[in-house]
Amino acid sequence: MLPAFDELLVANGIAPYMKPDLGRYLAIQGDLLTRLNGGALPTQARAQALGLEFNRRECMAAKSLNIQVNPQYGQLDYASYSVIPAPSTLSAPTTPSPAPSPKPQLTPAC
Repeated sequence: MLPAFDELLVANGIAPYMKPDLGRYLAIQGDLLTRLNGGALPTQARAQALGLEFNRRECMAAKSLNIQVNPQYGQLDYASYSVIPAPSTLSAPTTPSPAPSPKPQLTPAC
């Protein structure tokens, strides 16, 4: 049986072998938030404002990477950084599983 953390990763769409990559991402995020706050860990109130700047920088990074998704898998939704099913052009529309967000953001907002 998988440990609880591995189950949590899988439930959120992250393969257990990507655990080191998740740790690296979280370390980079923590370092950037500390730098944006002048070298100290941000307080809860300050973290929300810094989160907006972090999201803007993450959006700029995604935009500069020019991420392309193979059309057979769908399209990238920049709001959730997930791949959503592309609309079918071959038959009557069906509800894709999982259903995409109501208004997917197919281009970076930044």
